[in-house]
Amino acid sequence: RYTQNRAELAAHSKLPKWLQWSQLYSSRQHGQSMNRFEHHVFSYKGPTILLISCTGGFTFCIAVDTEWKESTAAWGGMDCMILQLTPEVWVLEEGEGMMFVNHHARTVKNGIFFGRNFDNPLLRLQNGLDSLETTEGELAIASVEVWGCGDE
Repeated sequence: RYTQNRAELAAHSKLPKWLQWSQLYSSRQHGQSMNRFEHHVFSYKGPTILLISCTGGFTFCIAVDTEWKESTAAWGGMDCMILQLTPEVWVLEEGEGMMFVNHHARTVKNGIFFGRNFDNPLLRLQNGLDSLETTEGELAIASVEVWGCGDE
């Protein structure tokens, strides 16, 4: 769903209710590796915002309403949301069961997957955090940030 109105997006989302934000991970500060990402993000027990800035002016936001975990099943609650923020604002998908994280199980693909279709996800974050696969192709990642939005 496309929207040019950021106020409409904020009103539609439950994100503004999460007022206490703290930076958990920054690829510029902590290094661009999945190990550092997991170390800083997976121990946080509240909702998070993942921002992925890519070359070419693309920025994506993934709002995750539960704690991060590695699992062979999809997870995430009703308040999860995948957005493209730049160059245009798009709500790509929202709702439960949109998150899938695997780095260790050899029987399924590795990486972080966003979207309900695991075989053809909207976004896939590679293990090295250097590229983002989209339905339109692969983008080089400039930076990754994760913000904790809960009471921790």
